[in-house]
This record gives sequence, C-alpha cells and structure tokens, in this order.
Amino acid sequence: MSASRAGYLPALSLDYFYGIDATRFATRTDGIPNLGSSVVATLDIPIWNWGATQSKVKQAELRRDQAKRELSLAQRKLLADLQTLYAEADTASSELASLSRSAELAAESLRLTTLRYKDGESTVLEVVDRFFADHAGVEGDGSTVAQEFEAGDPYPFRDEATLECGD
Repeated sequence: MSASRAGYLPALSLDYFYGIDATRFATRTDGIPNLGSSVVATLDIPIWNWGATQSKVKQAELRRDQAKRELSLAQRKLLADLQTLYAEADTASSELASLSRSAELAAESLRLTTLRYKDGESTVLEVVDRFFADHAGVEGDGSTVAQEFEAGDPYPFRDEATLECGD
C-alpha cells in the first residue's frame, strides 16, 4: 500500500550519459574532442492525474482487506477441522475402551459359565449359548452361524467350544 501512496509524492530522477557525441566513430574530429558527457535531472510533481493514484491506493487497501479475510477464513477452517479430528479421535478412543471392556466382561462371563458347567450347576447348552454370545455368531471369515448350519455343519464352533470348556 505504501507503494501506491508514493504516487502522491514528488519524484526526482537523475540520468548521466557518457559517450561519443559525433557523426563519426572517433575520439577527435578536426581537433575537437568527440567524447562527451551530460547529466539530466527530472523532477515530477504530481498535481493532477485524473484520480489514478487514488484508485491505486483504494485497490491496494481492498486487496489488503481481502487477504486478511482469506487468512481469517483459512484459520477458522483449520481450527474447525482440527477440533473435528480431535473429537473423532476422542470418540474412537472411548469406543475402543468400551469395546475392550465388553470383551473383558464377555470373557469373564464365559469363564464363569464354564466353571458352573464343570461344577454341574449349568448345562452344556448354557456354555454354548454363552460362547455364541461372546463370539456374536460370526466366524473369522465373516460367515454367520446360520450360514454354517445351512452349509451342513451342525456344530460350526465345536473345536473352539471344546477348547473353552476344557472337554
């Protein structure tokens, strides 16, 4: 903006010239030296330029204001994105803790049901039901218990249930 305002100030320029001042390429012609130098000074005082300087100053102010607004918008957007990411990370962390606690409780429930079975206080059906509840009826490959029964396997988790029950 200061460059635009400089249009209101007077301008002084100096030019220095040195060289051959003749129609021939020679340092002397007929005993007169052809080499010479000159200095030219110019002073421009702005009195009236049809509002060009005022227009340039106004354009510079508008560009500066626009840049400030764009910077402010970028900062607000970055801050909002950062807050969103932190909130998502906090939610994921809470969900992970909740799922971890659910898995611990399910394992403990299966262990207690297995102990009750070993002491003769529950049936094998309760152990199998607890085992299926813990594994949510989903195989490692993503197939469900119902799909395993339909495929002809009447005991889709037989090996795992035998390991858990200890029989």
